[in-house]
Amino acid sequence: MNVCILFGVALVSFTAFGQTTESSLRAVYPQAPDGTFVVKPGVKIKATYGADRQVCVFTITGPISEAELMKTFETAVPAKSRGLKRQELVECAGGCERSIQFENVGFISGVLGTWQTSEPAAMIVFKGKDCEKAVVEAEKIVFHLKSEKPRPAK
Repeated sequence: MNVCILFGVALVSFTAFGQTTESSLRAVYPQAPDGTFVVKPGVKIKATYGADRQVCVFTITGPISEAELMKTFETAVPAKSRGLKRQELVECAGGCERSIQFENVGFISGVLGTWQTSEPAAMIVFKGKDCEKAVVEAEKIVFHLKSEKPRPAK
């Protein structure tokens, strides 16, 4: 089943603090000629920056498992940068979407378990004065979900 979900207004409640920088990304991931960062072959992080070269939005694309995606999130946005966890929500309407909100960053994904993938796989959003335009553009992203019914164990 293919489902499209419009990425919406959940992004607007984050504040800027301890944002990830372009140089901190380069220290962890190789940078491709197109400016994206390579998590593994076929999986990339596109970063959108504010005027101060701090990351405003990450878009993670490519085939990635839920466990790999969460590890990538934890690597790209260390716990000390996220602030306190405020809310975690999984909403399902045909396909499912996970949203985790921290004080300083928001995470949204359509990659869940072994039964659902999405393109993009996830978005990570910071908000600050320099990120307002990037956040508005991120709100226009549409997640394309592909889910398959879990098969019963044999």
